[in-house]
Amino acid sequence: MAENDVWSFRPHVGIASGRVIIAYAGTPLKYNCSVFGAPVALASRCAGVKPKTDEPYSTAVVFPATEWSERNIDHVLPTVDSHPQAWELLQPESEPLKNIGDVEVRSIVRRGAWIPSTIAEDQVKRVLVQIKERGRYWPSS
Repeated sequence: MAENDVWSFRPHVGIASGRVIIAYAGTPLKYNCSVFGAPVALASRCAGVKPKTDEPYSTAVVFPATEWSERNIDHVLPTVDSHPQAWELLQPESEPLKNIGDVEVRSIVRRGAWIPSTIAEDQVKRVLVQIKERGRYWPSS
């Protein structure tokens, strides 16, 4: 998602692992699924952490430092077409997370920016044409 951020959403992602509970609510015809547990709360809090760096970045992935272990950034995010690595692994930092306490987290930030070959207005027009062709466009009068 961060490699081709057409709309410049600049996503902030939180990652955590562990046991969770999956729950379905509704009827057999229409239902929703959700995930509950401490890892879900931790990932959510990590997504809200803003990495402490003076240099600009477009995307951040934040996770508990224990999740990284001995991984190598070039193995996790390999370079493409011999371009320099656009992702940078920051040093661990302690963050106070709401209802969790202080957690040592690590961040991976994307320093490069993806510049789309078409402007957003052209993209929207193209999507609108596709929606109309599929009969899924219902403008309000």
